[in-house]
Amino acid sequence: REGLTPLLGGDRASREQGLAREVAETVLDRWQQRERTGPGPLWLLERDLVLRDLGRLLEGERRAAVEAWQPGAFELGFGLGGGPDDATALTIADGDGARVFELVGRVDRIDYRGDGREREGLVIDYKSGRVGDRLRFDQLARTQLQLPLYAAWLAAREPGLSYTDAAYVSLRDGERSQVSLLDLCLSSMELDGLLELEPERRAALRERARGELDAGKAASPGLGPGAGPPSVAVGALDLPVAGARNLADNLWALLAGVAAGRFDVRPHDPARACRFCSYAAVCRIERGDELEPEAPA
Repeated sequence: REGLTPLLGGDRASREQGLAREVAETVLDRWQQRERTGPGPLWLLERDLVLRDLGRLLEGERRAAVEAWQPGAFELGFGLGGGPDDATALTIADGDGARVFELVGRVDRIDYRGDGREREGLVIDYKSGRVGDRLRFDQLARTQLQLPLYAAWLAAREPGLSYTDAAYVSLRDGERSQVSLLDLCLSSMELDGLLELEPERRAALRERARGELDAGKAASPGLGPGAGPPSVAVGALDLPVAGARNLADNLWALLAGVAAGRFDVRPHDPARACRFCSYAAVCRIERGDELEPEAPA
């Protein structure tokens, strides 16, 4: 409302910092009146920590200003029916378009840059912890579904955008994830294929991938005998790691596994996962690293 975005710092830094602190103090005062805050000294410390993190967040925004993103929307729900600003749900069809499921949720923020056919969109998701190396290419649309879903939703909501992307921002230190979806993909074409929702175009992408595999141009052990995910996937370990990857196809494969009532307990790394698990005493998974070797016969 004050016209201070994107944050630039410099001569405007004191005004930006003062307005942000004023708003934060108002919110904290309101919280103190309405909610439980615990012991007084601890609440004062918590307030100081919030303001410290806010300052770091503003500095992170100023560093990112060189990319020319302009905040356009905050706390935008989709499919929640929460009011006139609520957007439609994300509709994802299965492989032949016979069935659909609708995903509802809320995005923290949407940034835009460019004009006309060059206009781009970026979904920002805030995290309370550090996000530096949180995104991994080999887990996109497999175990890491949130940001691809947000980018696909924005592309469906605003088809006029040249491309849509998504990234994390830490509320602790103001840093953005070192990479966004587009940074992780080898090209914008690969990102388009990852986020494609239309069944016919997804089928064409799978067919092209099969042709490349048959010709030996993109052979990969992670793909298995075919291109694309199996019809029923019991967790991300059944999904392809490399090659043509599509968010919608993977989601329907995971849904089929859930619908079939298959919930195999298969941690990616049992030795690491079980070390921090509170159910280790009753879990039926054998870690293997704790078993004593059998005595020789």
